[in-house]
Amino acid sequence: SVFEHQIRETIGKKRLCEITADDIQRLINDHALGIGGRKPLAKSGLKKIMHLLGPCFAHAVKKEVIAKNPCEDVVIPRESNILTKTKEQFALSDEEITRFREAAMVRTKKGQIRYRDALVLVFMIGTGLRIGEMIALKWDDIHFEENYIHVHSTLQTGLIGEEKTRIKDGTKTAAERMMPLNSNLKDYLNMMKEYDEEKGITSDYVACTRVGTQQDPSNLSRSLERLLKRAKLSDAVTPHTLRHTFGSALIRSGVGIEVVSRLMGHANIMITYTKYIHVIKEQEAKAMTMTEII
Repeated sequence: SVFEHQIRETIGKKRLCEITADDIQRLINDHALGIGGRKPLAKSGLKKIMHLLGPCFAHAVKKEVIAKNPCEDVVIPRESNILTKTKEQFALSDEEITRFREAAMVRTKKGQIRYRDALVLVFMIGTGLRIGEMIALKWDDIHFEENYIHVHSTLQTGLIGEEKTRIKDGTKTAAERMMPLNSNLKDYLNMMKEYDEEKGITSDYVACTRVGTQQDPSNLSRSLERLLKRAKLSDAVTPHTLRHTFGSALIRSGVGIEVVSRLMGHANIMITYTKYIHVIKEQEAKAMTMTEII
């Protein structure tokens, strides 16, 4: 997707050995400021361009096609020099989490769960799974007796050609992880199983459609929008907000940053620290108020 929208019609038209650091820097700057009809990108979008180009040129150097990786001399502009500002990520409060869960647990007059996708979304907020990981999760990955979830694959989107999506072995950080199953998560999973039995749904996937096929990210996002309305919560909440809420809730509960990092499936602990620095500082401030008697 990045290649199609940002690379193909720009530096993609040049020979590999002709592309300079200035060419790439100009591309980054143009997207940072929306110059020349370029779509203004936030810092995360600019990083995606570099994450695509960097390894490509590094491989070309390794194969001795070029002498140096031009990306080494390219810099991402400061936030103040980028037209589209990065959206500040936020998390639901404990009270909002309760409202979210209660809205998801709505039942019919016969006592049956009304919305299956709502259970999936509550499961996401209780595990911190990325939406791609949730959609790729199979019942075989749930180990009820051993009390853990095996997270090892994700949904890959934005592919070119007839195959628009596919399940890719390996997560975003390429590190599989084992997540403990608590009693609440088991309850959500068992409710899904009961729903499937009542509706005659058979599927390999935990997040599935009414006919048992693999769920689609856009469908799950629409289900989230409806759930937010029922819970009377901000429509700014996204599937990633649910993941961020999980991490924030862990830190608020006093869980160590190392453990949070492993449960979130981050590549390293510094990523976790950077993403949750605001929550950590809030907890530090709270800790200091508790020492005022000293």
